This record gives sequence, structure tokens and C-alpha cells, in this order.
Amino acid sequence: MFKLFKFAKSKIKSLYCLLTNSILKKPFKFFKEYIRYYSLRLGKSNLKSYSQAGQDKFVITMLRNKFQGKYIEIGAFEPIGLNNTYILETKYDWSGFSLDIEERYVKNFNLTRRNKCLLADGADFKYHEQIKKIWGDIDRIDYLQVDCDPAETTYKCLCALPLDKVRFSVITFETDYYISGNKIRTLSREKLKQYGYKLIASDVCYLNNPFEDWYVDPQFIDSSIFEKYICNLKEGKYIC
Repeated sequence: MFKLFKFAKSKIKSLYCLLTNSILKKPFKFFKEYIRYYSLRLGKSNLKSYSQAGQDKFVITMLRNKFQGKYIEIGAFEPIGLNNTYILETKYDWSGFSLDIEERYVKNFNLTRRNKCLLADGADFKYHEQIKKIWGDIDRIDYLQVDCDPAETTYKCLCALPLDKVRFSVITFETDYYISGNKIRTLSREKLKQYGYKLIASDVCYLNNPFEDWYVDPQFIDSSIFEKYICNLKEGKYIC
């Protein structure tokens, strides 16, 4: 009964988020977005995704199938399924490190993956020291995932990162808008905009629930790559 109530509540919240989204105040833009949505859906990549909503395909598309990239994964959870970095490590030979606060997830992850997961609180972690330990004195990392629970913790992790010292080419940030409301979504968007990041896919959905924002660094990724993927309220698996 509780699970049924929780499911119904999430659907009501999703409907509310959809109906109050600013895009609906501009009917022409709304229609244009959905035309784009179906064109993207028909032209989506055939690459297998292990992510919840196609985040790995977004990273690979923005970085043009880059090999031997670098990533930081905050909120690792599972090592293969529902994981954004598994395909980057295994198919594209990326290096990186993951964090999780749950010991059972860390143990399971490290039994499966080459790149290790650290048992740590992402909101209170010395990221710059770990970056130097693995890669030396670098100023760019290809992919950043920030995905914790609740959304307030995800934002604290974002604030703990050395954004003034290291730039990230692609970022996926979980706002959990459909259950947490607008506060963290607004704060995270303001912070990443302040650092010059471009919001490409806003309110990315999973089963019609808007839960994540996807960004690129326009100083590194050319607009000819990301422009056609700019969208709002799309099912993530249909974006790339």
C-alpha cells in the first residue's frame, strides 16, 4: 500500500511539474520542442546504454566517442546496471574514481570494476587531492556525475568540488525535481551558469519524471555538436 501511495504521489508531482513548466507558456516553443523530441527519438544512437536514462550515451555523443577519458562519479550505486561510467571504463578505457556513502555498494562495486569506488561522503571530500593523486596537476576532466539522495546532498557535493580549479567537459546533475521541487534545481543551475556551463538537456525525464539536468562546457565542446540536443522535459533514453 505504501509503495502504491508513493508511486501515485510521484505521478501527481510529475504532472504538476509538467503543467507549471515555463515552456507551456509559449505554445509555439512547446510544439517545436516536441517535434524535435520525436526527430531525436527516431535518430537515436544504437549504442547500448547501461545508465538509467541514457547519460552514458550523452557523454559519449558530446565527446565524440573519446577514448581514455577521465571521470568523477559521485553517487556510484551499482557497478554495471543503472551506472553511467561502466561503458566508459570497459569500452572506452577511461580512468576515474567513484564515491558512495554506503559500504555495501562500495564493496560490490570494487569486486566488479577496475576503477575503484571510495567509501566517502561526497559533501565532505577532498576532491582536488584525489584528482592530483590519480592524474597529477590537471585542470580538465571529461565527465562529472553528481547523483545523491536527497537532492540537498547532491547540491552540497557540487559545492564541495574544486570548480574554480578544474573544469568538466560534460556534467549530469540530479535535481530530483519531481519529488524535491524547484529549490535545488534553481540553486544548481545558478551555480553552474556562474561557472560558464551550458544547460543542454533540462528536466531530463525517466518514466515521465523530470529528475536531472545535463550540461556541457561550451569552452571545450563546440556548439555544432551540442545544439541539436538542446531540449526540455525529454525522456533521457531518447535524447542521444
